[in-house]
Amino acid sequence: MCIRDRYRLIDRAGETLAHGVNIKPGKPVVIGVIKSVPIIGLPGNPTSALMIFNEFVAPLLRKSLGAGAGTRKTEKGIMGTDLRSEGRQQLLPVGMVRGRVYPADRGSGAITSLSGADGFIEIPPKTEFIESGTPVEVTLFGEVEKPDLQISGGFCPGLDVLEDLSGLRFRTLYTGSSGGFSAIAAKTADIAGVNLPSKSKGQAEALYNIPIMKNMELSEAVLVRGYRREVGLLVRLDSTIKGLEDLPGKHLINRNRGSGIRALLDLKIEELAGEKEINKKEFTDSIHGYSSGAKSEVAVCEAVLSGKADAGVGLRNCAEKNNDIKFIKIAEEEYDFLIRKEVLDTPEVQKFLQTLGSKEFASKLPAGLQVCERTGEIIYNE
Repeated sequence: MCIRDRYRLIDRAGETLAHGVNIKPGKPVVIGVIKSVPIIGLPGNPTSALMIFNEFVAPLLRKSLGAGAGTRKTEKGIMGTDLRSEGRQQLLPVGMVRGRVYPADRGSGAITSLSGADGFIEIPPKTEFIESGTPVEVTLFGEVEKPDLQISGGFCPGLDVLEDLSGLRFRTLYTGSSGGFSAIAAKTADIAGVNLPSKSKGQAEALYNIPIMKNMELSEAVLVRGYRREVGLLVRLDSTIKGLEDLPGKHLINRNRGSGIRALLDLKIEELAGEKEINKKEFTDSIHGYSSGAKSEVAVCEAVLSGKADAGVGLRNCAEKNNDIKFIKIAEEEYDFLIRKEVLDTPEVQKFLQTLGSKEFASKLPAGLQVCERTGEIIYNE
């Protein structure tokens, strides 16, 4: 229901007091009265709805219950990255990591904005730019447990092992490898898990992550060797698919654009097309759903199990956890860690690296993941 329909409904039975407020997020709000009862129509987007509820609805509820205005919990912090505003009152969801404040807003329609937020900062309409290092006050969303490390990038079950063994608290936002590189460039993450392959013409094997760092000129970050992962097709047990050459005519559930696994699948199909002397585009066009983009491996497995897709692409670990899925290996890839130099010597990052290079971590990795000779070492530092 659009905002016009909301206030028209209120007008039929009562009075509309306001439709739209000069606050971001949350502009499309409706405030009215029907038979002396206050009516507030929240925006449909999750982040907008939370902010408007917090600002307008919660105080009314507390007052009606005789609970008084209530005391908002606030905490001082320092802006961890440069921030541009839009010239109107803004309540910006933010996350706090070791006293530094980072924007958690990925658009008011993204529920993930809330998963990475500890509270919000209020930005006056005349403020158009907040420089990194500026002191800010964060209004907290109640009792929050702030993380030790902010991690972005591609999904990996190895991160769960790292968190358990290190004793650190991670805030992990799975944005895909491309999103991980962008987060490090924007200084909104401490660490990014990345697995983006690059292969030039005439190059025998793909190189991982370093070419992207060079292209983006990420001189303020280092690349730490992670571990290798088995990647393959995920199919049902009764499937006749045995490899990539069997995909034409079948329905594939691919990973989202910016995902390292999707990029690897592209490379392997390019290699196959070269070997068989066929046109790559014609080959991929013959695979139904090749342009699809599941945001998680869970979504891939569900599509395969439900019969919506004949095959998906993902890690061996996914099949190991589900007895109804068969794994067909197509390659091994490198999953590394991009770390900002600014945080490299902090106790939290040093503990992360110590755990990554430990024998205990190597022994507890799930099936399809294994450490390398240089796991835990810096392999690129411009």
